[in-house]
Amino acid sequence: MDLKGVGRVHFVCPDNLLWPELKTMPFGPITPDLLQLRCVDGFDCWINRTYYELRLAGYDVTVGPALDPAVVNVAGVRDFGRRQRDISSFVVIPRLDAHQPRLANFVIHQNGLRPSQPNNAPVPHWPQPNLIPRDPSRGHRVERLVFKGHIFNIHESFRSEDFKDKLGRIGMHLELDTVDTTTDCRAKQQNWGNYRNADAVLAVRNLTVADADHKPASKLVNAWWAEVPALLGPEPAFKELRQSGLDYMEVRTPEDVLRKLSDLKSDPALYFGMVENGKARRGEFSSAAILKSWIALFEGPIAEAFELWRKTPYHAKLTQYGLSLVQEPLSKASYSRSIFNGHRLLDSSH
Repeated sequence: MDLKGVGRVHFVCPDNLLWPELKTMPFGPITPDLLQLRCVDGFDCWINRTYYELRLAGYDVTVGPALDPAVVNVAGVRDFGRRQRDISSFVVIPRLDAHQPRLANFVIHQNGLRPSQPNNAPVPHWPQPNLIPRDPSRGHRVERLVFKGHIFNIHESFRSEDFKDKLGRIGMHLELDTVDTTTDCRAKQQNWGNYRNADAVLAVRNLTVADADHKPASKLVNAWWAEVPALLGPEPAFKELRQSGLDYMEVRTPEDVLRKLSDLKSDPALYFGMVENGKARRGEFSSAAILKSWIALFEGPIAEAFELWRKTPYHAKLTQYGLSLVQEPLSKASYSRSIFNGHRLLDSSH
């Protein structure tokens, strides 16, 4: 089945990064458990999984290590470089939380924070596969606060013994389900999707404003699917999705967290109101909904950009190509500087 306006779409994937199950036709078996283990980093989630979901839905998509000049190509922002780029191919690159990819003809963003403009569009992150929600038999027990992710993604003040002691005084236990490296991350995937014994989710990191601007709202969406209230830092992607106070509780300090948890413990209506609100909101971020977003993107803005590019004179393409080769390393360097320097989210006033 063709994608209207673009026909076939080709995903650029080095052989060593392609999931083994995707190397066969038809697919090898990918159970929910296996999909959870495969979706570890940005390349897995944006290249391998998007190819998998589109092909599973019957669309004409292919995968391989090199560009295909006849069709729209989708490549990884960190795994596609100037040596692979050529003048005769149209390339779409999901930016993720990386530099602005100057090698791209079209850039996909993880959130909708940027104003609408040609050759740029947002698509939400795929939902975490095989996520296990909270056990409903826990009722209104508010005893276990969890964080799931890399250790550097939870601010140090929430890892302190002082904070843990204060949680204990209000009948709470903090579970930090963390890892230090991507290698360890693969072994933790099943734990990170298991919220059976969780009562609330915590996610607060002191990012620079430049870094936070490109992050997805995954922690919030995961909390909605996990059926637990979320206590989250002041990140732009969370604010973008916020429609009411039931979506999540914004926190900046351990004291904020202690107050919000006390509210949840003392007010069952608030607790279950947040849970039910999450159930109502999460449908916007189901696999079926994200698939529709990808199809609409390919058949709309990308198809239009692809058609304009095909009509562009060769000399203009040559100029664009030359500029992209020069600008790509400059964009990487600029991004590396900006994400480590400048104002940070938790330094802001309320």
